Amino acid sequence: MNQPKPNQANKLIKLPKLRRLHILSLAFLLFLFLLFLLSCSANIFPVSPQTIPLSIKDQLFTLELAQTIPQKIKGLSGRTTLCSNCGMLFIYQNDALHTFWMKDTLIPLDIIWLSATGKIINISHSTPVEKDPAHPQNTYQPQLPARFVLELPAGSALSLGLKEDEQLNLPSLP
Repeated sequence: MNQPKPNQANKLIKLPKLRRLHILSLAFLLFLFLLFLLSCSANIFPVSPQTIPLSIKDQLFTLELAQTIPQKIKGLSGRTTLCSNCGMLFIYQNDALHTFWMKDTLIPLDIIWLSATGKIINISHSTPVEKDPAHPQNTYQPQLPARFVLELPAGSALSLGLKEDEQLNLPSLP
């Protein structure tokens, strides 16, 4: 019987290991490629933000909800327009001094901090557009802890006559 030479036996044993390594490498590359496609699809097919209606002194607003960290980070930044009855409601799990840094915010906004019951805690009127929106200098923070933060087009709070300690009737939130 022909026995393989020791040198040939090593080659026969290493071949399957190389094949397994090759298959594992291809599987890993395929996994990375699929992960890349998944991350790209979030940008190619953006999910429409969830919205809720909010009536403030007989004016109906449509508010986008910012509930996740990425939604809160993005906020209304990068937008060049905002309809007069549109805005964004930032929903937090805890009362805190939620500070807003207006990076890449290209439109002036009213920022209204609300308690868990919808009471107005603080209003920053017509936050200015930064000279360099990519490197803003100003931050905005309430005087007392808040649960929600409402951003509306600049001038909305004044035109509606909103004041601190006033109550807004927030709808049921998800």
